[in-house]
Amino acid sequence: MPHPSLTESQQKVVAKDYGMKDGKAVLSVRCSMLFYVLKRLGLQRDAEQEDPRTQHIVLTNKGHVEEARKRAGA
Repeated sequence: MPHPSLTESQQKVVAKDYGMKDGKAVLSVRCSMLFYVLKRLGLQRDAEQEDPRTQHIVLTNKGHVEEARKRAGA
Protein backbone atom coordinates (compact mmCIF):
# COMPACT_ATOMS: atom_id res chain seq x y z
CA MET A 1 0.00 0.00 0.00
CA PRO A 2 1.17 3.60 -0.34
CA HIS A 3 3.23 4.93 2.56
CA PRO A 4 0.71 6.26 5.13
CA SER A 5 2.73 9.46 5.66
CA LEU A 6 2.18 10.56 2.07
CA THR A 7 -0.59 13.03 1.36
CA GLU A 8 -3.83 11.66 -0.03
CA SER A 9 -3.02 12.91 -3.53
CA GLN A 10 0.49 11.42 -3.34
CA GLN A 11 -0.99 8.11 -2.22
CA LYS A 12 -3.31 8.14 -5.23
CA VAL A 13 -0.35 8.68 -7.58
CA VAL A 14 1.61 5.84 -5.96
CA ALA A 15 -1.43 3.55 -6.12
CA LYS A 16 -1.82 4.30 -9.82
CA ASP A 17 1.92 3.80 -10.50
CA TYR A 18 1.84 0.36 -8.87
CA GLY A 19 -1.52 -0.67 -10.35
CA MET A 20 -3.16 -0.89 -6.93
CA LYS A 21 -6.84 -1.52 -6.45
CA ASP A 22 -8.46 -0.08 -3.34
CA GLY A 23 -5.03 1.19 -2.31
CA LYS A 24 -3.41 -2.26 -2.28
CA ALA A 25 -1.37 -4.40 -4.61
CA VAL A 26 -1.19 -8.15 -4.18
CA LEU A 27 1.99 -9.95 -5.18
CA SER A 28 2.31 -13.72 -5.14
CA VAL A 29 5.95 -14.63 -4.60
CA ARG A 30 7.71 -17.95 -4.15
CA CYS A 31 9.59 -18.19 -0.87
CA SER A 32 12.83 -18.64 -2.78
CA MET A 33 12.30 -15.27 -4.47
CA LEU A 34 10.98 -13.35 -1.46
CA PHE A 35 14.34 -11.86 -0.48
CA TYR A 36 14.89 -10.45 -3.98
CA VAL A 37 11.38 -9.01 -4.28
CA LEU A 38 11.59 -7.33 -0.87
CA LYS A 39 15.04 -5.96 -1.71
CA ARG A 40 13.91 -4.59 -5.08
CA LEU A 41 10.87 -2.88 -3.51
CA GLY A 42 12.87 -1.52 -0.57
CA LEU A 43 10.82 -3.53 1.92
CA GLN A 44 13.54 -5.42 3.78
CA ARG A 45 13.27 -3.11 6.78
CA ASP A 46 10.21 -1.48 8.35
CA ALA A 47 9.26 0.72 5.41
CA GLU A 48 6.92 2.83 7.53
CA GLN A 49 9.97 4.14 9.41
CA GLU A 50 11.64 5.23 6.17
CA ASP A 51 11.24 8.66 4.58
CA PRO A 52 8.04 8.52 2.49
CA ARG A 53 9.70 10.73 -0.13
CA THR A 54 12.07 7.88 -0.96
CA GLN A 55 10.07 4.82 0.19
CA HIS A 56 6.66 5.14 -1.41
CA ILE A 57 5.16 1.78 -0.45
CA VAL A 58 4.83 -0.29 2.72
CA LEU A 59 3.68 -3.81 3.58
CA THR A 60 0.18 -4.40 4.85
CA ASN A 61 0.85 -7.98 5.92
CA LYS A 62 4.13 -7.81 7.84
CA GLY A 63 3.36 -10.88 9.95
CA HIS A 64 2.66 -13.05 6.93
CA VAL A 65 5.84 -11.86 5.21
CA GLU A 66 7.93 -12.55 8.32
CA GLU A 67 6.54 -16.10 8.52
CA ALA A 68 7.43 -16.63 4.85
CA ARG A 69 10.94 -15.25 5.43
CA LYS A 70 11.46 -17.74 8.26
CA ARG A 71 10.24 -20.61 6.07
CA ALA A 72 12.64 -19.47 3.35
CA GLY A 73 15.50 -19.38 5.85
CA ALA A 74 16.09 -15.65 5.41
